Amino acid sequence: MILQTVDGLIERAVRYSCSLFIQEELSINVRLSLLGKTNRRIESIYSHFAPFIHCGEYLSEKFPNAKQVTCTSTAVAAEEALNDPNGAAIAPAKSADRFGLDILEAHILKDVKNVTKFFIVGKNKLDSQASDKTSLVIALDNKPGSLVDFLLPWAKAGVNLTRIESRPIIGQPDTHRFLVELKGTPNDLAVQSAMAEAKGLARQFFDVGSYPVVPIYES
Repeated sequence: MILQTVDGLIERAVRYSCSLFIQEELSINVRLSLLGKTNRRIESIYSHFAPFIHCGEYLSEKFPNAKQVTCTSTAVAAEEALNDPNGAAIAPAKSADRFGLDILEAHILKDVKNVTKFFIVGKNKLDSQASDKTSLVIALDNKPGSLVDFLLPWAKAGVNLTRIESRPIIGQPDTHRFLVELKGTPNDLAVQSAMAEAKGLARQFFDVGSYPVVPIYES
């Protein structure tokens, strides 16, 4: 999940008191390839910032002198590479056909899953009976032990927190909100009891939805 998405979800929950709710979680294993034109001398490589992070070791080994140009998406990166006579792109292999590029090296990260998570959001809160996970946006008092106190009810109830993402609150130094994901829904008695206790320990507490999780797609 890209952090801009996390920030947008948190901001929407806080500013509009959860006017949008998560409807479904989708994950894609993005298999990245090096795209370009055969026999080009590669001096610039275009991609989204995330592939540059994942492929850092590969690039240092194979193209230590190439300029890395960050783009808004891998699709834009492929288009930039097409127009640059000394350019290449790191993008999904399917972008080669779309932009008229050659696959110079397929599936760079052969033994690594590069999974990006997406949320489908909507205005209606789903019936949680058919759901797998629940997400919360919380803020805690800025004092020693506040996070530990918030976590204890979940541990006592045996509820698995699968993600705790800390994000800074703009304009309030050293303060944070958290995106919390947990397995289960408020229909589960354990989640109900833990949620009731944890809510009383939070300065802000927003339930942003319970939702099904779709098996990972392969790109």
